[in-house]
Amino acid sequence: MPDMMQLFREFASVAGISGCEQRTAALVRRMAEPYVDEIRTDTMGNVICHKKGPGKRILLAAHMDVVGFYVRGIDEKGNVYVDFSGGVNKSCIWNRAVRFENGARGVVRPVAADVEKEPGNKKASEIITEDLFIETGAETYEEATKLVSIGESAVWEGETCRCGMSRIMSPYIDDAAGSITLLKMMERLQNCPNDLWFAFTVCEEIGSFGAKTVIGGIDCDYAISVDVAPATDALSGNADHFRLSLGKGPALTLREYGFIANPEFRGMLTAVAERESIPYYGFTAQQTLDLVQTLYEKKLLTYPRTDSQFITDDMEDTARQVI
Repeated sequence: MPDMMQLFREFASVAGISGCEQRTAALVRRMAEPYVDEIRTDTMGNVICHKKGPGKRILLAAHMDVVGFYVRGIDEKGNVYVDFSGGVNKSCIWNRAVRFENGARGVVRPVAADVEKEPGNKKASEIITEDLFIETGAETYEEATKLVSIGESAVWEGETCRCGMSRIMSPYIDDAAGSITLLKMMERLQNCPNDLWFAFTVCEEIGSFGAKTVIGGIDCDYAISVDVAPATDALSGNADHFRLSLGKGPALTLREYGFIANPEFRGMLTAVAERESIPYYGFTAQQTLDLVQTLYEKKLLTYPRTDSQFITDDMEDTARQVI
């Protein structure tokens, strides 16, 4: 299997919005096949891998889809109008490059010059799809339709590279990081005492529909979702115990919207982390809300999710050890 840096490059090159995960699914299947006993793709498009073992049945899941756009219209001047797919961070959309699924490129532009100003007529949280379009270089409807078509999807374009000594930058850390962690686990696990199921799910960004289908089809003892969280160590005014620091260990969710972690399993995870001297964070729902509110007030977040483009290269080892 390629190293983590190369895997991030490959995941970024095939990124697709909810419902358009087919190329990512093909990549996952190709990478996972040598290391599992069974692999299949269900009707929804979830890739489910099985590594057999005699012990507890454990499900580990990461989502394949990303946030982005899909084309809803093209005008006579060749401007491409889109809708959001998932929780796009609207505070940093202007003049960013996008890539359509057919390979065409474009740039997100405001329909009026004052929309992109902050402060201006609208705050980032108030921006709607009618406020923007994607410029592709086309000057007429006919030229634009040769580049893109109605219903076609687009994702952020960006380079995957190393920053400094220990940072990796990539346009879609969320949730390539989770998928790569699970793939690397498969590669390193030889004889596992437990019965492991790995699910790479679809449509998480619009409602976790893929995961709901998977969990209904696998009678597991434990289930772990491997995803990302925004680092807050660069923010001022946060209490130290509320901070998530990049490179300081994984975050274990204790409780959030409509979810409370099983106390037995939560204790098992924290015990392993402490035994192996792996730093970790544990957050309740209120702490999560406080973090999100702080990010929102600083105009770094418009939706309770992360558009972080940075991750540390020790992620693979620390996350894998805890899981």
